[in-house]
Amino acid sequence: MAVRSGLGRPRTQAWLIVSGTVVSVLGYGAAVVIPGVVSTSHSGTTSEILGSGGLAIAVIGALLWLTAPERAGFGRTVRAVLWPIGATGSMALTAYTAQILVLAFVIALEDEDWSPDYPGWPLMVGMTLTTILVASLWRRFLGRGPLERALAFATREPVTRVRARVRALAHTNVPPAVEPEA
Repeated sequence: MAVRSGLGRPRTQAWLIVSGTVVSVLGYGAAVVIPGVVSTSHSGTTSEILGSGGLAIAVIGALLWLTAPERAGFGRTVRAVLWPIGATGSMALTAYTAQILVLAFVIALEDEDWSPDYPGWPLMVGMTLTTILVASLWRRFLGRGPLERALAFATREPVTRVRARVRALAHTNVPPAVEPEA
């Protein structure tokens, strides 16, 4: 809904910030006020979903407002600072796939006698920084991520064929076949 509302418009950005904040406060606030309602992380409760979803919407609205062209120099600075995160987000399929492969490799190493204990935080920080660095360099010099390119290629041809077939059927004056009544 928000995408069709024109995310570049200040009114839409303000709506995202306000509505996201209200929903987040209602979600997390319910856990504080109503006995038995919990909103712990990843609990899947209604209050946690509303709280985290509302917070995400508010953050998106705030970032859209901060990086809007109307902010001139400030917006340009914020866009430059956040560019590596945007580069990572633009190739999320590739980034997540690479991270899953790294985690599978680390888990496989755990079975070896010489492997270190599960590294936890160092692994997460290392993977995060590596992902941001590699995604930034890839986007800067090569554009779209490799899995995003493959997915676009795999879906482009079938869509092109379907569109061509629909156009061809639209230009023929042959009515569709009607089955006789029994």
